[in-house]
Amino acid sequence: MDLRAAEFESVLKRALAPMAPRVTHSGHVDASVPKRSAPRSEESRERYETKPSGNAVVLEEQMVKVAETQMNHALMTNLYRKHMQLGGIALGRGG
Repeated sequence: MDLRAAEFESVLKRALAPMAPRVTHSGHVDASVPKRSAPRSEESRERYETKPSGNAVVLEEQMVKVAETQMNHALMTNLYRKHMQLGGIALGRGG
Protein backbone atom coordinates (compact mmCIF):
# COMPACT_ATOMS: atom_id res chain seq x y z
CA MET A 1 0.00 0.00 0.00
CA ASP A 2 1.44 3.36 -1.00
CA LEU A 3 1.65 6.29 1.37
CA ARG A 4 -0.23 9.44 0.50
CA ALA A 5 1.94 12.24 -0.80
CA ALA A 6 2.58 15.05 1.64
CA GLU A 7 0.53 18.18 1.12
CA PHE A 8 3.66 20.33 0.83
CA GLU A 9 2.37 22.36 -2.08
CA SER A 10 -0.77 23.54 -0.28
CA VAL A 11 1.22 24.49 2.85
CA LEU A 12 3.71 26.41 0.72
CA LYS A 13 0.95 28.24 -1.15
CA ARG A 14 -0.66 29.34 2.13
CA ALA A 15 2.68 30.56 3.47
CA LEU A 16 3.55 32.47 0.29
CA ALA A 17 0.08 33.89 -0.41
CA PRO A 18 0.89 37.34 1.04
CA MET A 19 3.92 37.58 -1.26
CA ALA A 20 2.14 36.48 -4.44
CA PRO A 21 2.95 38.78 -7.38
CA ARG A 22 0.06 40.88 -8.65
CA VAL A 23 -0.32 43.06 -11.72
CA THR A 24 -0.89 46.60 -10.41
CA HIS A 25 -0.29 48.49 -13.64
CA SER A 26 -1.22 47.71 -17.24
CA GLY A 27 2.46 47.87 -18.25
CA HIS A 28 3.50 45.20 -15.73
CA VAL A 29 4.21 41.63 -16.76
CA ASP A 30 1.98 39.00 -15.14
CA ALA A 31 4.42 36.90 -13.10
CA SER A 32 1.84 34.78 -11.32
CA VAL A 33 2.29 31.03 -11.34
CA PRO A 34 -0.28 29.26 -13.51
CA LYS A 35 -2.46 26.66 -11.80
CA ARG A 36 -1.49 23.08 -12.42
CA SER A 37 -3.98 20.36 -13.11
CA ALA A 38 -4.48 17.95 -10.23
CA PRO A 39 -2.50 14.71 -10.49
CA ARG A 40 -4.49 11.59 -11.20
CA SER A 41 -5.25 9.55 -8.12
CA GLU A 42 -4.13 5.96 -7.69
CA GLU A 43 -7.73 4.76 -7.90
CA SER A 44 -8.43 6.49 -11.21
CA ARG A 45 -5.28 5.14 -12.83
CA GLU A 46 -5.74 2.03 -14.90
CA ARG A 47 -3.68 -1.02 -14.00
CA TYR A 48 -1.86 -2.88 -16.71
CA GLU A 49 -1.70 -6.19 -14.91
CA THR A 50 -4.14 -7.80 -12.49
CA LYS A 51 -3.93 -11.32 -11.15
CA PRO A 52 -7.07 -13.45 -10.93
CA SER A 53 -6.97 -12.95 -7.14
CA GLY A 54 -7.41 -9.20 -7.69
CA ASN A 55 -3.82 -8.31 -6.75
CA ALA A 56 -2.72 -5.43 -8.97
CA VAL A 57 0.91 -5.12 -7.87
CA VAL A 58 3.15 -4.53 -10.87
CA LEU A 59 6.78 -5.40 -10.20
CA GLU A 60 8.14 -2.89 -12.72
CA GLU A 61 6.08 -0.10 -11.14
CA GLN A 62 7.39 -0.98 -7.69
CA MET A 63 10.98 -1.04 -8.98
CA VAL A 64 10.52 2.48 -10.40
CA LYS A 65 9.22 3.66 -7.02
CA VAL A 66 12.24 2.13 -5.27
CA ALA A 67 14.59 3.89 -7.69
CA GLU A 68 12.78 7.22 -7.12
CA THR A 69 13.07 6.75 -3.35
CA GLN A 70 16.79 6.02 -3.64
CA MET A 71 17.34 9.12 -5.79
CA ASN A 72 15.36 11.31 -3.38
CA HIS A 73 17.33 9.95 -0.42
CA ALA A 74 20.65 10.60 -2.17
CA LEU A 75 19.55 14.13 -3.09
CA MET A 76 18.49 14.98 0.46
CA THR A 77 21.66 13.45 1.93
CA ASN A 78 23.83 15.50 -0.42
CA LEU A 79 21.88 18.69 0.28
CA TYR A 80 22.23 18.12 4.04
CA ARG A 81 25.97 17.45 3.72
CA LYS A 82 26.47 20.62 1.64
CA HIS A 83 24.43 22.63 4.14
CA MET A 84 26.62 21.39 6.98
CA GLN A 85 29.78 22.20 4.98
CA LEU A 86 28.53 25.73 4.30
CA GLY A 87 27.85 26.16 8.00
CA GLY A 88 31.38 25.06 8.79
CA ILE A 89 32.81 27.47 6.23
CA ALA A 90 30.74 30.30 7.70
CA LEU A 91 32.15 29.49 11.15
CA GLY A 92 35.69 29.33 9.79
CA ARG A 93 36.05 25.58 10.29
CA GLY A 94 36.23 24.48 6.68
CA GLY A 95 37.87 25.39 3.50
